[in-house]
Amino acid sequence: MGYFIIAGVSEKRIFIDRSDLPEDFNPTVGFKDCIPNMVLVDARIKYYSLNRKYDSLTRLGYSVYDTLHIPICKEPLPPPNVECTTIPGIQLFMAKSPCFNCTVTGDNKVTAFWTENK
Repeated sequence: MGYFIIAGVSEKRIFIDRSDLPEDFNPTVGFKDCIPNMVLVDARIKYYSLNRKYDSLTRLGYSVYDTLHIPICKEPLPPPNVECTTIPGIQLFMAKSPCFNCTVTGDNKVTAFWTENK
């Protein structure tokens, strides 16, 4: 007839709350390299890559996760007590994708067992 092997598999899921861990336990969470950055660009330019800081950050793997339209000074540093001439600007908030996009390292679906602690 041949050889037969019978084996069983069991599985158990456990949940550990942070309060169950020792106080001196500091696990790494994988976000130590999540250093946000900010770049001011002239809103009138068509390509942000013309901005040196933006270009260097994108080469390091940074992406824009939020923007804010604000006026920025036309001059790099106006003299003291002198108002700067403003131009339309965009403040770009940048970080590496895994730092703000959960679908890069997982997904955004709530699991069936998820419960909020209150």
